[in-house]
Amino acid sequence: MMFKSKVLLTAASLSLLLCALPGQSVQLRDGSILVGEIQDVDGEGFTLLRTDNGGELKLRWNHLTESSAKLHRSTYGLLNTDDEEVTVRADVVSYASSTGKILEAIGRIVKKDDTSIYVRTRGDVAPIRRADIRGLSERLVTPFEIFTKLDYYNELLAKSAPGEDADKHLALGELLMRVRDYGHAEDHLKKAKELGGGRQPKMIGKRLEHLQLLKGAAAEQKLLDDIRMWTNRSNFKLVDERIAEFKEKYPGSKLQGEFERLVRMYKKVRTSKLARDVARLWYKYVGILATRKAADSKCTFAVAKQYGEREMGKEIREHIAKSLSIEIAEVDDFWESRFDVRGAASGQHYHYSIGSWLLGEKGVLKETKQGKVEEGQASQNKSKKDQELDKGIKRIQEALRKARQARQRRGNRNNQGGKKKEMTPEDWWRDADRNQRTTWLKAYYGEYGGDMKLTAAHLSACSNCGGAGRRVTQGSVGQSQQSDCPVCHRTRFKRDIRVR
Repeated sequence: MMFKSKVLLTAASLSLLLCALPGQSVQLRDGSILVGEIQDVDGEGFTLLRTDNGGELKLRWNHLTESSAKLHRSTYGLLNTDDEEVTVRADVVSYASSTGKILEAIGRIVKKDDTSIYVRTRGDVAPIRRADIRGLSERLVTPFEIFTKLDYYNELLAKSAPGEDADKHLALGELLMRVRDYGHAEDHLKKAKELGGGRQPKMIGKRLEHLQLLKGAAAEQKLLDDIRMWTNRSNFKLVDERIAEFKEKYPGSKLQGEFERLVRMYKKVRTSKLARDVARLWYKYVGILATRKAADSKCTFAVAKQYGEREMGKEIREHIAKSLSIEIAEVDDFWESRFDVRGAASGQHYHYSIGSWLLGEKGVLKETKQGKVEEGQASQNKSKKDQELDKGIKRIQEALRKARQARQRRGNRNNQGGKKKEMTPEDWWRDADRNQRTTWLKAYYGEYGGDMKLTAAHLSACSNCGGAGRRVTQGSVGQSQQSDCPVCHRTRFKRDIRVR
């Protein structure tokens, strides 16, 4: 027999409805309710022998609604994996140690004076000098990261003040079960039972049975608590150790569902944290390594180009792997996942400045609005035959230009001709200051290193020629003369880019 429901039931209403149905009943995620006999229950799911058609159905816990899964997992002594984590507010004081390293004190600030702030953590009070403090903040943590078990119990007891109220004792007992304080939880559940059970007398018996099962798995739960705590603190090495220990010691644990959930949470937290860390360090090392290479007096322009295209990315990966104690392959994985993690991929603005001309005219115009406009105009104004002719003319002009440069270099070496030597890329690199070379190399790596994604490219007119590419000057006898702009070398623009 199958009932359709348009509304997924709450735990309380579901419990009442299922109790009214013959046999054992479960509610699927689409709202359907199936009736039958539940068999072969484990951490993954169960088998349902249906009473309506005699069929046998294999179901996983995630096939059920949250309320139905909670109800049946509790009935069969399986840990409820969907309870929201219990957290408390903690004060976080960042401070500099005697070695200069930035540390954190996590607890509750219990006292302040003119010289120090006092933080209490698990019963111990530590003074921190105000002169060493670098920041104050708050964070949600699990209770026993900052409280002893007794201190936390006393705080809960004072807040709830259960007195002779059975319902308050039951609520306090359930909360204590969630934070694994099974001894005090049992005291309050038994007290609720002595007081008549309040509004949920049948619930108390089930809770006491469930409590005994959890107490039997206390050692397993301790490992799970460690996994949760070290995940929250981003100490992934210790998390890996606890996961391996749990797998080795408790392969058939009734807490397997909880363990698997924590492992999934850990992987998600680790990926998010390391993707952000890798991206942050990547952008940092672009600046560090570009500055270092620009300061190398033996570095030529040809070497700088090759470094930006091939070597810089390798060095960045090596530095990040060492800094985060991970493999280079993982660095690549986390770098690739930066677009999927919120806050990881940060837009970087790089510029070639007056060294833009080193890219050549096409390189300066590439992927810009101006370049697309000029390319469109050129294709509209020229037939295919004209375009072939133009290519031939350009090849001849390029050959003539190189021959002219060669003659000028020879003439300059022999102090003949009196003409000014035309600047080469190597000349510019040699004469540029360290900042100019650094900014150029950062931009070149960002665009041609193969690791970053170009998101935008913009142009600004050369300040020397106003974007004309040539300058008009007066000759010695008053006639006008045109010459290539010595700043942009006829490329007309300065190029800047945005990459991620």
